[in-house]
Amino acid sequence: MTFIAPRYFVIARDQLYRKVAVFDSWEELSYTKMIRDVSTCSLKLRAEDPRTDLFKLDGILQVFRSLPGLPTLPGPPTDPSTWTQEYIGLHRGWEYEYAEDGNFIMTSLSVGLNDLLARTIINYPEGTIKSYKNIAAETAMKEYVEENCGPTALIIPPYERVIDGVLPDFTVEPTTGLGAVWEGDRSMQNLLDVIKDISQFANLDFDIEWVETHSPEFTFKVYPNQVGTDRSVVGLDRTTGLNGAGNVPVIFEVSAGTVSKFNFVNNRTSESNVVSILGDGDGATRTIVTRVDPSSTDSPWNRREIARPGSGFISQMEIAGDEALNEFRAKTIISIDPLNQPNLAYGKHYFVGDVITTYFKSVPYNRRILGATIEAKIDGSQKLILSEVS
Repeated sequence: MTFIAPRYFVIARDQLYRKVAVFDSWEELSYTKMIRDVSTCSLKLRAEDPRTDLFKLDGILQVFRSLPGLPTLPGPPTDPSTWTQEYIGLHRGWEYEYAEDGNFIMTSLSVGLNDLLARTIINYPEGTIKSYKNIAAETAMKEYVEENCGPTALIIPPYERVIDGVLPDFTVEPTTGLGAVWEGDRSMQNLLDVIKDISQFANLDFDIEWVETHSPEFTFKVYPNQVGTDRSVVGLDRTTGLNGAGNVPVIFEVSAGTVSKFNFVNNRTSESNVVSILGDGDGATRTIVTRVDPSSTDSPWNRREIARPGSGFISQMEIAGDEALNEFRAKTIISIDPLNQPNLAYGKHYFVGDVITTYFKSVPYNRRILGATIEAKIDGSQKLILSEVS
């Protein structure tokens, strides 16, 4: 069996976006790409390397990956290979340690750009036009981000945020009114959590982008369709080999030799399928809205109840209840360690966000890749884990 070994290089930038270092070797590189969440990266270097002093708080870290057949992108000056950007984030921490082998190691810890949303709350009083939305989901997402991170996140009238929240060089793409109408009041709640809730409600993906040619702007984007491509076996035409979406299916199966490790988890111990949203009022006068998931009848005893605080109109309490049901629903989680092969290579034949097919006990599971973890060590060994296939 032939396997493909990708190559990587890393660019470090300072707070003014200037390139300060390029790394094409290290002790260990590990990063996790996530959909609708914060990606992470750790880069282990010899602490004696003088370039380790160039890592600054919230400096940009970019990871580029090379694989045969990928589109040609600018690489480091000494290497004309083909590259694609796999990760971009902000340096947030340092770790120094003396390893067991006697080496002195510095680890750079960084987080993806969506962490800018996680640092922010919807800092407006409850019941105001900036905390309450009843509008298309994409518009609600972009308004919340603009009003709390963008140029209008100001304390002065007519903006009236509790505290100035403007992030330097931060922009939001114009809205196009995508998605179903979302209603809710999220005063003082974490901005990333709210954006994730709305995106799951409307099946929209989002991200913050920084592109060197557009520097120095961080741009919040909502994608018109979910990121990724349908590469499952759904609608497979045996004569053409293409699925219903017109693509070649990507199939992971232990017996086919495409997987080195497979983990299937169907643990329903923390499931909740009945949620009561506690609204305004006290005692017997309190408004309560209850939402029930069909899974509550999966067994005669499978009703699992929770209560959550809420307020506002009945319609927005219903949406809050549905969001809670989605958060605590039963989940079948599949983790795969795929083998990088010429005809089945990550970054060439499939990507984070794609829907793929994997088999467990001869049953096909068509699942979206929500996260991928890549590990590359100094000895050249590499590992890929599709850690969130659900």
